[in-house]
Amino acid sequence: MLIFVVTYLAMLSLSLTFLDAQIPADSRTLSPIYVPSMTLVIALPIRFVLVPGSRSYARLFVSTCLALLLAAQLQASVNWLQFNYQNGIGYAGRVWRESQTLNRLKRLMPPTALSSNAPDVLYTLLNKPAVMVPRKIHPNTNLSNRQYLAQTAELRRWLKEESGLLVYFYRVDWRWYLPAAEELERILGLHVLARENDGVIYQAR
Repeated sequence: MLIFVVTYLAMLSLSLTFLDAQIPADSRTLSPIYVPSMTLVIALPIRFVLVPGSRSYARLFVSTCLALLLAAQLQASVNWLQFNYQNGIGYAGRVWRESQTLNRLKRLMPPTALSSNAPDVLYTLLNKPAVMVPRKIHPNTNLSNRQYLAQTAELRRWLKEESGLLVYFYRVDWRWYLPAAEELERILGLHVLARENDGVIYQAR
């Protein structure tokens, strides 16, 4: 287990350095080493300290560690289950079901041509395929996109020819490599069709 933990952390570091700078070093990414790490925390003292002295102390130590571990996770797990039971998870969550931008888009009966900073949201919740807005930065390398201006010009031409709409969701803030709504509005020469509390709908002039 110690070899696994060390190997996983080494591979994660190599991936972040040379392959994909977008990988977040958060609890989800580090979750594979959670159980092995907890097992090591309990097993190593038993192996080198408690067992040579008394097996009864070892059993008491294991029971205490497991009880403390369960107690530490219990409240957080209950809160998580209660919140998601009431509000839903991900795109099935209440914030997306009650999205003013999505509801306004439904009423507008949008054309085929759609672009967005969250095309997955439009396809999942409205069954509307959309084109991702151009990346300003390549997320895998953290380098600037040299084709950014050419891609935005092509997007403007396409939206204008197809009478399309650009939908920008403020809530999708994890795609840091995309331009802000104000920048797209300025560069593409967009007209605000509808501005809601969670997003904005543009139309090419």
